[in-house]
Amino acid sequence: MNPRALSIASLTCAAIVFASGAFAAPVVYEGALLSGASGMGTVPTGNGWINNQGSEVDYWYFPAEAGDMVTIRVHPVDPRLDPAFSFYRGLTTADTSQFSNFSDWGGLTFIDFGATLTPGGGQDAVWSFVADAHAFYTIAAGGWDSAGCPAGCGAAFGPYAYLIAVTGNAPEPMTLALVGIGIAGLGIARRKSSNTRRQAC
Repeated sequence: MNPRALSIASLTCAAIVFASGAFAAPVVYEGALLSGASGMGTVPTGNGWINNQGSEVDYWYFPAEAGDMVTIRVHPVDPRLDPAFSFYRGLTTADTSQFSNFSDWGGLTFIDFGATLTPGGGQDAVWSFVADAHAFYTIAAGGWDSAGCPAGCGAAFGPYAYLIAVTGNAPEPMTLALVGIGIAGLGIARRKSSNTRRQAC
């Protein structure tokens, strides 16, 4: 290959790596939801979840044992928020552009969703299910049809604050240790993926 062609190929490869790094938005978890503890978050718009905008939902995780009756509750601190969430078995570091509110994505197995099914906001979104495996589960929480959103929800209507809690999952000390191991593993997997992309060039 002549030097000019090699130089163009190298620049193209560098541009691809830069672009993938610049525009990638990997899932970042807000934190763990252990039974009896609440988390608090904010979403930038009030209808990102229903519009499959993965960058406009928050991601939480929790451990559960097979057979646990788990209840997830999202309470809108901002009364304009119409909360909704999907939950999945597994953890992910996939790009948020892959987000799907009603199906598997990014290595996650879709289980179900919870929503008020009434437009406007101010009501809790609640759903219960029986955990089917000893595993980590992911919740993607955001907005469905929040007040003021249908005609162009944006910065003027956000951010929307909420509280989220999971009850019925009572992890043993060993499970709590696995939470840390699981999250560390996600970071390693992300780094390996990034290094593989660079080495391909």
